[in-house]
Amino acid sequence: MTDRWFGSHQRWWKVETEDGAYIVRLDESTGDWELAAVVRE
Repeated sequence: MTDRWFGSHQRWWKVETEDGAYIVRLDESTGDWELAAVVRE
């Protein structure tokens, strides 16, 4: 995990791997997780 931030009822994480970076989101009101973005360079 290289970064994280918070919003109203949401939490976001940036995870970096050998394949690139991924942004994942947790909706705290529903408990749902989402792959919000894939960043390739």
